[in-house]
Amino acid sequence: TDNSCLQMLVSMPSSVPRIIWEIIGILAISWDLFLLPFQAFETDLTALASRRTHVFTSVFWSVDMVSNFFLGYYRESVIEMRPVMVSARYVRTWFPLDLLLVSVDWALLGVEFSQANWIGITPLFLMGRFARLVRLLRP
Repeated sequence: TDNSCLQMLVSMPSSVPRIIWEIIGILAISWDLFLLPFQAFETDLTALASRRTHVFTSVFWSVDMVSNFFLGYYRESVIEMRPVMVSARYVRTWFPLDLLLVSVDWALLGVEFSQANWIGITPLFLMGRFARLVRLLRP
């Protein structure tokens, strides 16, 4: 194992805190799926609920992205916990997609709060939220 100070930050993929974190992620995705049909009608209630949950989910996925740099993984029957190996694997696999989704999320949140009424932004917003389903496919 690596004796650097980063080693202390690497967590086991099957630890209880990580499982709880993943359950929160599934709940966030489920909420987005529940809210998607209602966003087409844009009532005041759904706009308020959407805006509040959008802030929460944007923060959540941003923290999740950073935490994935420190999440051990199974390589065959061994858990890889070396920070350099863990980070390198994340950068090669899910990081580009996570960075794209988080960036789009924050950009759309900025548009949402600026009260800009851009034509065509709603379908882009909905596609960005729907793209979160890809996270369910992550090992």
